[in-house]
Amino acid sequence: MRKIILTGFVFLGSICSLEALSLRFQNQTASPLTAEILSANGSLIGEVKVPSQKTVSWTDATFPVKASSSKSVTPLTVHWFDNDGELFHISDHVMTGSLLQTNHCIGKKASKTNKEPS
Repeated sequence: MRKIILTGFVFLGSICSLEALSLRFQNQTASPLTAEILSANGSLIGEVKVPSQKTVSWTDATFPVKASSSKSVTPLTVHWFDNDGELFHISDHVMTGSLLQTNHCIGKKASKTNKEPS
């Protein structure tokens, strides 16, 4: 029984290491945002439009994630832009499978909103 469980964990681990890149984006602002996904070497690998008050998923199967790869594309960096193309926030050290939320951003527009007196 122990051997079967161990074999299951090894199989599951090998499948997870070949999983595609995937992220979820949650925009809690009043404006739509665009998220640009950059690989570890800084190259653009995807872009997602995230409507106001919505959550959007992004997956790219062309970049398999291999834990032992010497050419890993992770950790990812995400640049958030507003409608005017202005940088809203940078999320760095992002791992595949992450949920990125704008209420955790400390970008210039998020800072203005957070500093308003209540």
